[in-house]
Amino acid sequence: MLIEIPRLIISAPSSHSGKTTITCALISLLKSQGLRISGYKAGADYIDPDYLRTSGACSVNNLDLWLMNKTRTLELFALTSKNSDIAVIEGVMGLFDGGGYSTAGLAKLLKAPVILVVNVSSSAESVAAIVQGFKNYDRDVNVAGVILNCAGSKSHVNIIKKALNENNIHVYGAVLRDENLRLPERHLGLVPANETHKIIDIAPENFDIEGIIKLSKSAYPLEFTSQHENYKSNNNKRVKIAVAYDDAFSFYYPESLDTLKNFGAELIYFSPLRDKILPSGIQALILGGGFPEIFADELSRNEAMKKIIKEFDAPIYAECGGYIYLCDV
Repeated sequence: MLIEIPRLIISAPSSHSGKTTITCALISLLKSQGLRISGYKAGADYIDPDYLRTSGACSVNNLDLWLMNKTRTLELFALTSKNSDIAVIEGVMGLFDGGGYSTAGLAKLLKAPVILVVNVSSSAESVAAIVQGFKNYDRDVNVAGVILNCAGSKSHVNIIKKALNENNIHVYGAVLRDENLRLPERHLGLVPANETHKIIDIAPENFDIEGIIKLSKSAYPLEFTSQHENYKSNNNKRVKIAVAYDDAFSFYYPESLDTLKNFGAELIYFSPLRDKILPSGIQALILGGGFPEIFADELSRNEAMKKIIKEFDAPIYAECGGYIYLCDV
């Protein structure tokens, strides 16, 4: 089957270049154009997708070539983007970091053009040399242009643009240094969006929106094989599973939860922070990851929930922060 969805990847030479900030801004601006957006994050990441989801009020999925094979990755992208006008994918780390599982590998699989976000705070004409290196490193990856981030002034931007233009590198945007745009970080990456409630607001004149939309439409059609029906259970019986989901527990992949539902599970969400009892009639319990340590006092004070989980006589699956919480009940 073929799919012709306009798409592009936002990547960078390295981490801490501002990929998430710029991707959030672009999704928000594309949304304001009346476009239906599907968002994606390359690699294993629970936190960044929430910022993208909040920015565009859109669905966001993970595309991870390490967790899924190429066939399944293509199928997931095709099925989740088919009703969209444009798909925006945020890369992971630097463009080529991770070998075959890198953002570059994903760009080749999806036949998607790449825009590099370059932090230019400590450089000028050298930016052109850096981008040329990325364009030439693997000619099968379409590095189509750049967005300059953390520029010191308009004159700084003009100096870099001149060098890039002389080397036929298109500039799709430029954003001046602004501490208000910086997303807060914690030991596992960014502070989750549900804690910061931060909205990225960058004026549209900072971007070549028309050029970005045109670039996304240049992506070639994708051919994929659908195995979706193979993931649906033929068993009409349903199992009710309670899933912990609140500010303390929010690290879930939509694909994982969808797979459970496709196999006949009815997922019922609850909050170990606020609820006093588990949902009725459940036959299993899932405690996902998150930052329970940040909400340790509230979780500890909810003795009713701790007691009922301790006495729960059915399968419990816990991981990461959920496992830490389970060990304390």
